[in-house]
Amino acid sequence: MAYFADLTPYSFLASAAASPALNVGWLDPAHSFKQGVTEPEFHHWLFALCEHPVHRTRGIHRCSFCPVPEDGTAQRETLNGRTAFLGSAEIRVRGAGVTYAAPDLIYHYVVRHQYHPPDEFIRAVLARRVGEP
Repeated sequence: MAYFADLTPYSFLASAAASPALNVGWLDPAHSFKQGVTEPEFHHWLFALCEHPVHRTRGIHRCSFCPVPEDGTAQRETLNGRTAFLGSAEIRVRGAGVTYAAPDLIYHYVVRHQYHPPDEFIRAVLARRVGEP
């Protein structure tokens, strides 16, 4: 997966770049990232967004911070009995006058590696409900 600094203009997939968005959560071990505790409510809504991704790709990207799973499958995360397979799509979140683009691995980064996304992204996720335009 490519690295993009938080809040820079999205340009990863040409077909998706036609709609302006800002990058969030495109992490790579060669670059530091903000860490900190985030609230369970944020985790809940972020997970829900990752259950309904956009811009699926053919390949699977595994977390670059974790060892490769022995079974070679996609990154799996579970919350409240629901499982999401991450690493092959993106999510979009509308904020105040801006749209954010993130890899669906962002949920894994938040809960397993304590990635702390920009506060405006967190506010947008908390204000968003799955299924809203």
